[in-house]
Amino acid sequence: MGTGNGIDLIKQSIATGTESKFVVLTMHDDLETLELAKQAGAVAYVTKSVPIEQLIQVLSVVSESNTFIKRGDIKPAVTKKDFALTFRELEVLSLLPTGATALAIAGVLFLTEATVKTHLAAIYRKLNAVNRAQAVSIGIENNLIAK
Repeated sequence: MGTGNGIDLIKQSIATGTESKFVVLTMHDDLETLELAKQAGAVAYVTKSVPIEQLIQVLSVVSESNTFIKRGDIKPAVTKKDFALTFRELEVLSLLPTGATALAIAGVLFLTEATVKTHLAAIYRKLNAVNRAQAVSIGIENNLIAK
């Protein structure tokens, strides 16, 4: 990348009048770096630990919107067929087909088990599903998660 960093590159590119959208893919998961990326003009901030399916979903949302999004606190909510799942809910949903427990999902996403259970309840409510199997089925059927 030469001298500087990705934040500097975004600033330089925007200063030249580019109409590109910038997604920061980083190992840093801190508010300071997030704010720097946002101020520089990035439209999304994703940590390198995110599963590839989630990165693809972020890129899909970015291609349709200029709204700033970040891992774990996506704004606006990712909406597919009016389900209005947040990015974090999509992350949790994408791990359900693996058969992972709420505790295992919590470990993968660096959350508490209680937080994962809260996300699961929201997923079930938004998808109108009564259990994990039905949530996975609806998710696959509506391209919310990969097959």
